[in-house]
Amino acid sequence: LPYGTEYFHGENRGDLRKFAHLCIDLGADIVFGHGPHVTRAVEGYKGRIIAYSLGNFCTTTGMNVTGNRGHSPILEMQVDRNGVLLGGKIHSFKMKPGAGPEPDPTNSVAQLIKKLSENDIKNNLIRILDDGTLVVTPYKEVSKSDNNTDLLWKDSTYPTKEFLIGKHTYSKDPNFVNIPSQYTGLSRENSYIQKPVLAAFEKMYADAKTDGITLRVTSASRNFYTQKYIWERKIKEYTEKYSDRTECAKRVLKYNSLPGTSRHHWGTDIDLISKQLSYWNSAQGKKAYAWLQANAHKYGFFQPYSGGRSAGHGEEKWHWSYYPLSDLYLKEYLKVVRTSDIKGFKSDFSAETFDVINNYVLGISKVSYEL
Repeated sequence: LPYGTEYFHGENRGDLRKFAHLCIDLGADIVFGHGPHVTRAVEGYKGRIIAYSLGNFCTTTGMNVTGNRGHSPILEMQVDRNGVLLGGKIHSFKMKPGAGPEPDPTNSVAQLIKKLSENDIKNNLIRILDDGTLVVTPYKEVSKSDNNTDLLWKDSTYPTKEFLIGKHTYSKDPNFVNIPSQYTGLSRENSYIQKPVLAAFEKMYADAKTDGITLRVTSASRNFYTQKYIWERKIKEYTEKYSDRTECAKRVLKYNSLPGTSRHHWGTDIDLISKQLSYWNSAQGKKAYAWLQANAHKYGFFQPYSGGRSAGHGEEKWHWSYYPLSDLYLKEYLKVVRTSDIKGFKSDFSAETFDVINNYVLGISKVSYEL
């Protein structure tokens, strides 16, 4: 996709980006382009979607549909009542000479559009996963404060890449606060959490207490270096059991995040009561878990690592996340963090080997209830 005016076979086709952006500026919610008979990038612009070209879907028998000319993707989109893009997926189809579009089992069409979008669009609000899923970064028309920080983040920490991968000092961040010892049972002052998360937790704690359940926080924010210590300690422990380093890392990943990928980096996630499976299998543990399942969402919390998922870390009944904030951070993470950023610790080859962003960072539960 060219920048500026496009010329094709000597024909001036204008500035495609400028024209597509103008269409949305004037009120369009979706812009579809076509030409020259091949697929092109998909762009998120001001909360809307631009598909610069979806190739050939239906054509005459005289049309050459070999190679890229035979790409026939279907673009599925979910939008809200105002036309704002919420998500979607690119479904891969290909044309065969003399026949109509047929599903592409290799998903190569979606992967090509993914590559084109990454190469051609700067600061794209849409990230395309390998399976064609569209991950949308919310667009908000917000004013700027005096220090030029979006008001969206006024009461929480702005998501720089360094913050998102845990290279942050929570004690020096005014948006973070120590969790009072009455909620942790710990005397030390190093259980930091973001202020909106603590406010929501305090309400949940009080209501659970009324029902005879004490939701003690056993772990909160962890920076990159704390996560590195935990990870490398586990790697050393498991190396004694598994000589193959890949198998060793895979085993550790069941219940431990790579440094730079932990949700605990964001100050939005907490571990409750106990990490021992034996506790959650006890009568008391079952009662606490049933209460959390029935009520946590009322306060904005969800369980990111529930049972029954096909990817990601193992089930963690103790791990709960403040969705209104963690979901925004996740979207920003997918926008700015790449696998190459996850490094600087033992067995950091695991980031690429296990495709941790797609399989672990995104390997979380779907929120199916209203928060």
